[in-house]
Amino acid sequence: MTDASFTSYSGTVDITVKYTGNGSSFSLNSVDLVISEASVRVMRTDGADVPLKSFIVSRQYEQLHFEFDEKLETDASYKVHLQFTGQIKTDFFKGIYRSSYRVGSEIKYLATTFLAATYARTVFPCYDEPGYKARFNVKIRHLSHHTALSNMPVTAR
Repeated sequence: MTDASFTSYSGTVDITVKYTGNGSSFSLNSVDLVISEASVRVMRTDGADVPLKSFIVSRQYEQLHFEFDEKLETDASYKVHLQFTGQIKTDFFKGIYRSSYRVGSEIKYLATTFLAATYARTVFPCYDEPGYKARFNVKIRHLSHHTALSNMPVTAR
């Protein structure tokens, strides 16, 4: 990209949660993301929606908190779906940030990620605690004249 004006991105997450608690709530990590509350859905494995009592974005705790009208089933799996937007940072090198390089006299720009420590939560809603090891797949949509690179193998094109 030669244009430095790109400043935001949007995405969708589908997170499978195995509920190990004994209650009617759970939380995911998220910070500095705008969540489309209209898109928030939590579903059972059969696809039926779980009635959501409240959905709270806590900037202080860097969490999205889901509270339900009913008790969740221990050891059951649930699928969380939501849409979000985020900002591509230009002032520090964590999460997703804009970088640049020079080809001759032309400056080219790119979006780069650094997800160490607890930086994944600044890019997309997820479980982002040092004690958790989550597997995830990322789909990147881009213009045909751009290239997407990763330090992980490509799973599909």
